[in-house]
Amino acid sequence: APEETREVDIYATFGSAIFNLEGLSPQTGELKAIYVSKNRTVEQSVSVEYVLHDKTSLTWTDDRKIAGYIMKSDSTLDNYTKQMLQFTKNDLNEGLNQRLQNAMQIYSALSEQGILYKVDPVTAFGAAQGDLTVIDKISLPRDTLKYVTGDCDDLTVLYNSLVEIAGMPTGFITTPGHIYSAFNTGVPVNEYQSIHPDERMLINIKGEVWVPVEITMLGSEDFMD
Repeated sequence: APEETREVDIYATFGSAIFNLEGLSPQTGELKAIYVSKNRTVEQSVSVEYVLHDKTSLTWTDDRKIAGYIMKSDSTLDNYTKQMLQFTKNDLNEGLNQRLQNAMQIYSALSEQGILYKVDPVTAFGAAQGDLTVIDKISLPRDTLKYVTGDCDDLTVLYNSLVEIAGMPTGFITTPGHIYSAFNTGVPVNEYQSIHPDERMLINIKGEVWVPVEITMLGSEDFMD
């Protein structure tokens, strides 16, 4: 209405080339408004300049955004997971849940490779989580596999990606200053003892047993710890 003021969120539209950008990239764009004034259509536009952050950048306005970094279709991760499970298939114990064993094997494989937890010196998760204006950096899973170090969000993304490729749904658990993994065993909660004798070590989600994994213990403690 005349003299009315309203704030409107503006969303940018990008092409697929955006995923090839690395680091910070100065960009220009156009903001266009089309409206009706005195029964005629009016169009106004203004150019805008901004700095675009690459695909490894994230603000913790919504914890669920981290799920976008799960790379189930990455060929490097797919080959790594399938070769590792193929190599260890004869080590499975028929008396234990296979999903649990596969998750343990993936954890052990990452430990054997020497992957370690390291606090991000630029934007630690705790600082980024507590300030929604801070831009956090999330390494892509294949990069963490190559760098062999990562902070809690990097390692969680890597582990969840590999576990998802192995056929298990995964989730994230966030607490103040920390994030870690969980995966679905597919076991009904009334059979939780087939996973672990202590029910307090497990999570009941919609009647199924999920196992939390403190992934930052890679290289220092084994899976059961």
